[in-house]
Amino acid sequence: MDRLDFLKRQSELFFGLSEQQLKVIADESREIKVEKEEVILHENEVSDDIFIIVQGEAAIIKSDPTTGLSHQIGTLYPGDIIGEISLIDDAPRSASVRITKPSTLIMLSIKKLRAHAKEEYSFSKTLSDRNKNDNGELPTYAVMVHNVAKQLSKRLRMTNETVVEALRNELMQVKAREAMGRFIITIVVILSLYVIVLNAIETYRPTITSTAFISIPLLILFAIPSFIAMKLSGYPMELYGFTIKGWRWSVIESLAYTFIMLGIVVLYKLVLLHYNSRFSGRHLFDFTLNLGPGRDKPISFLYGTLIICLYLLFVPMQELLARGALQSSFQVLLIGRYKTLWAILLSNLLFSVLHTHVSFGFGLIVYIPGLFWGWLYARQKTLIGPTISHLIVGAWAVFIVGLI
Repeated sequence: MDRLDFLKRQSELFFGLSEQQLKVIADESREIKVEKEEVILHENEVSDDIFIIVQGEAAIIKSDPTTGLSHQIGTLYPGDIIGEISLIDDAPRSASVRITKPSTLIMLSIKKLRAHAKEEYSFSKTLSDRNKNDNGELPTYAVMVHNVAKQLSKRLRMTNETVVEALRNELMQVKAREAMGRFIITIVVILSLYVIVLNAIETYRPTITSTAFISIPLLILFAIPSFIAMKLSGYPMELYGFTIKGWRWSVIESLAYTFIMLGIVVLYKLVLLHYNSRFSGRHLFDFTLNLGPGRDKPISFLYGTLIICLYLLFVPMQELLARGALQSSFQVLLIGRYKTLWAILLSNLLFSVLHTHVSFGFGLIVYIPGLFWGWLYARQKTLIGPTISHLIVGAWAVFIVGLI
């Protein structure tokens, strides 16, 4: 490799140097080969060398004195300079540099550069024409220090802008999480009141044969303030799944996975027929719209129509609350790698609580399909697919297979 030609292209550190000065630097430098994972600079150690990456790659590593953990804060590529700040001060290195790919480096000695500078001019004078050498050139070391100072000034300006932008973004995120926290509290209060009121009404319902006539209108009633809270949250309604973007693929994908869920429901009914005495003597497919006691009793056309209409309203309201309101909110509020998973688990837990008025066991059963619909919603970002799947699976499990 022609080191002189390579140094000519390093405009940041060697800008303003003559070819003769660059030739002196090229002669005093040396080329080294460094293997992967080798550390060429150690944090808090004093080093006398500057490195220029010709080929390869390196990572800047900073340790946390509190935890003792190390973090990669940057990556260096061919042409980047390592350790140039030591031209200005003799302080210990502020970070470590580890080679991440087999690399070729040019190494310069700061001591040699300073020794060479003494031969060019006196450091007691300022940079002026009197300080130029016989060829009318400013000393090599002074030019390099001047170039490093310019680069540091540029980095400082960029850092200030970056810090201000980061603080602005952090403030926006804090405000957003605060607003979302208030929204989640509102939704949780609404759902808690729903469960309390439902249980209180069911205690005094001696003439009502089905909980559906209580729970479904009540859920719809409580869904209204939840929807209003979404509108007032300051977030776009798309965040809560109110979008038709990609609806065709959402429907196709949901239907494909829904057929699998239908098979799982049938298998579960087979298990209940063999091991649960409450299902003894019942058929695998137990079609009925009678949700009250005595599933084998005939029902009127009006009753069946009313049950279907209530069900068609009930499921979208559930999806609005469980996926649209809760899961979306948790995904915004939570942070970390597994925030989507936690959002699905937490929202689905509350979703299952809404079904405990039927029975404790039924509340546990609906947790599994709820995880499935939460996963669908996280993938599709729309309520369309999960709602259609919920309608089909719920109708299949309750009205056709007869799990209640």
